[in-house]
Amino acid sequence: MICEICNDGKDYKNLAVHTKMKHDSAVSEKGIPPVSAMVDGPVQVSPLDTSTILSGILSVVQKIDQRLTNVEVRGGLRRDDSFKAGVLDVDRKNADVSRTGVDERITKIVDELLGEDFGVKVDPRPDQPGFLFTILVPKRLSDVQLRMRPVTNPETKLYVVDPNTKRAVEEEYWPGDERSRAIASHQNFDAIRDHCEKVRSYIVAWHQKNSRPLPEFKLRSYV
Repeated sequence: MICEICNDGKDYKNLAVHTKMKHDSAVSEKGIPPVSAMVDGPVQVSPLDTSTILSGILSVVQKIDQRLTNVEVRGGLRRDDSFKAGVLDVDRKNADVSRTGVDERITKIVDELLGEDFGVKVDPRPDQPGFLFTILVPKRLSDVQLRMRPVTNPETKLYVVDPNTKRAVEEEYWPGDERSRAIASHQNFDAIRDHCEKVRSYIVAWHQKNSRPLPEFKLRSYV
């Protein structure tokens, strides 16, 4: 029998043995289906195992989750840690105290755009008509760092001195985070709304820049 693959005109007594020995062994190293398989019929491909598919999908999901974790982790704190604990009662109480006597229409704007734990101050301007509108950012969302100051004796009003070092004793304190804007008398509540939106965008931008979880604003709806 003549081999159509070799096409050399030779007559092979056992064409099947010739094909297997010469052609199958040559192509198998390249990952090509053997000639005998193509001669005998179509190549049989076994269906993928379901567990293999699920394992591959799970691996991809885990990689994506790890990437998100790397972005949202800073200083060893995971994204679901105490940073997102929500509004603190002390911040809400401080905000309520600062809002005493402030126009309710202003506090509603702050509640809707920033949150109920943001304080508000409205100070008349002595030099010209209008007022200074100030947003008090709660500590949990602020980029202002803790500072050091000498401890003062409440009775003597003098600094407390360490007897060993003869130096004033210091303590950590948070100076506060105030964001102010002058509102002219001819401007309306849109100027106040614009300032609140900018304060919010600045806070979000700072957290994104430092790869921290996006802040949660405790908004209050009046609808």
